[in-house]
Amino acid sequence: MKEYSEHPFYVYKRGLNILINMIGRENKYYFSALTFEQRLNENIQESELYGDNEIQKTDRAKIIYELNKLSIEVLNYSFNDLCEISKNDSNIILNKTRQSQPSSIELLPLNAWTRFPKIASNYSNLLNQFSSLAQNGEYEEAKNLYWQILYFTGTRELWEDGTVISKQMLKLSKKEKDYKFCGSILAKGDAYRLMSIGNLEGAEKLLKKSLEYFNKDKNYRETGVFYNYLAELYENKGNINLAIEYYKEARKRLTGIDEHKVHLKRMFVEAKNEELKSKSRIIALTFLREEFSLLKTYREAMADIELSKSLYILKDPEALLVAQHAYNLLKNEILMPRNTYKAEKLLKTIKRGEALITK
Repeated sequence: MKEYSEHPFYVYKRGLNILINMIGRENKYYFSALTFEQRLNENIQESELYGDNEIQKTDRAKIIYELNKLSIEVLNYSFNDLCEISKNDSNIILNKTRQSQPSSIELLPLNAWTRFPKIASNYSNLLNQFSSLAQNGEYEEAKNLYWQILYFTGTRELWEDGTVISKQMLKLSKKEKDYKFCGSILAKGDAYRLMSIGNLEGAEKLLKKSLEYFNKDKNYRETGVFYNYLAELYENKGNINLAIEYYKEARKRLTGIDEHKVHLKRMFVEAKNEELKSKSRIIALTFLREEFSLLKTYREAMADIELSKSLYILKDPEALLVAQHAYNLLKNEILMPRNTYKAEKLLKTIKRGEALITK
C-alpha cells in the first residue's frame, strides 16, 4: 500500500475538502462543487476498485479542469493550488475557512493538541488564573480560558479538574443568563466526561439538560451539539443505527467545518462497523485518516487503529506500520492514555502474530 500522504487520489480529496469548506453553503457555487466532488469521488473509487485506465484518466482530467475553473472563479485559487497547499501546509487554507465561516459550537480548534505541551508546563497557574477570573466575574476571559483547559483535561483524562472548572463556569454562565454556554458546558464538559468513564446513564441525563438550555436560548444551531454527543452516547451503547441517525440530525443543524466534522464522525461509525475484510471499509478508513489528519483530531489515530485491524486480517504487512503510527501519535503527540493503551495492545498483537480480538 502506498504511503497515504503521497497518493494523488488523497491529495484530490483533501483539495475537495478545502474547496467545499471555503465556498460554504450560502455560496451559489456550493452545489456545483458538491456535484464535482461526487463525480471525482466516484471516479477515484472505481479506479481504486477496478484499476485505473485511459477512460478513467480522461474523465478525471475533465473534472479537474472544471474544478480549476470553479475554484478560480470563487476563491482566486485554482483547485490544483489547493491540492498543492494541502500537501505543504494544509492549515493555511483550513484556518482561512474557519475564519470565514464562524463555528456554531465550540469544537476542538485546529492544532489544539499541538499546543498542549505549553499548557502542561503552566497548568497549575492556568487553573488558578481561571478560578480567579470566575470568582471575579470576568466572564469573557473565563470563557476563553475554560475551553483551553477543558480540552486539555479531556485529552489527558484529568477528570477531577474538568469537573471543578465546569462547575465554576456553569455557575457563572447561569448568572450571566448565557444559556447557550450553559448547554455547551453540560454537553462538552460534563456529559463527555461521564461518557468517557462509562457512566452512560448519567451522561444522557446531562445531555437532556443541555438541550433544555439550548431550547431556552432559542438557538436551533446549538441543538446540533446535543445531537452530536447523543450520537456518541448511543454509539457507546452499541446502538449503531440510532447513533447514525443522531449524527444526521446534528449535521442538519450545524454549518461549515462543524457540519463537516460531524459528517466524518458518522462515516467513521459506519466504516468501523463493516466487516474487517471489506474493501469499502479499507477505502473509507484510508480516506478518513487523511480527513482527520487535516483537522488535527485524535480520530486520525483511531482511524489508523481500525484500518490496521483490516490490514492485519488480510495479512498485509502495512498493518504494523499503520498501528505503529497510531501508537506514536497517541503516546508522543496527543498523550491520550486510554486510546494509547488500545493502540499499544493492537501493536503487540500484530507483532506477536496473535489472533485479533475485535470486541
